[in-house]
Parts: sequence; C-alpha cells; structure tokens
Amino acid sequence: MRLFVLRKISVVGAVALAMAGCSQSAKQPADTPRFAQYEPEEPGAGDSALLKGSAVVVDGCLAVEDASSGTTYTPIFPVPGSEPASIRAGDELTLRGGAAERPPAGAQVPDQCPSSGPFWLVVAAD
Repeated sequence: MRLFVLRKISVVGAVALAMAGCSQSAKQPADTPRFAQYEPEEPGAGDSALLKGSAVVVDGCLAVEDASSGTTYTPIFPVPGSEPASIRAGDELTLRGGAAERPPAGAQVPDQCPSSGPFWLVVAAD
C-alpha cells in the first residue's frame, strides 16, 4: 500500500500556494483533481481518527473512499505543509484527522468539490 506523506514546503512555496488560492493554477494538467485546503489554527493538533481508503475523483474533485464503510469523504488538507496535488485516483491513503459536515471557516473549497459533507479535516497523513 502506498502511503501519502506530508512534506514540508518552503515559506516561498507556501506564499505562492496561498496566493494561488483554490484556483490551483492553470499550469496544472487537466487530469489533476482539485482539492480543498484550510489553514489550521494549531498545526498538527486535532482529531486522531484514521481514514484509510482509496483516492477517487468525483466531478473533478479529490475524494477518499473509506475502505471499511464505503463512505466517500472530501478531504480538506492543511496549508502549508501538504502536497495533495501528487495524489492520483487509486492511491491508497491513510489520513489522520476527523469527519465534519461543513468545512472550517476560511477553508478554500474549489467549485468542483461538494459544498456539503461528509468532509475529512486532515491533520496529517501517515
């Protein structure tokens, strides 16, 4: 099973990512799914529940199908500190965090992604 690993990004990269917002640059290949992001109040702090499943693309938005329940969650990744653009459909993921019906205040959710849950607020990827 391939595990997605969060990688540190430089301050310059974080600023560029923040400036790009949820538009996720037109330079991205057309087959790259869009993904939701948020800026955590306390990086690394949060629920310790695990979501294990396969990456899927739903209407152009990255999602994760829970291996045990079959529920499809829209993950919301922390910024800075993650590179979810490297995830592709079929990748096996283990994401630490917690379920939510709504994105946190200030989250950037692309138009391709659903506006209602279930969402998975990612704290870290194991």
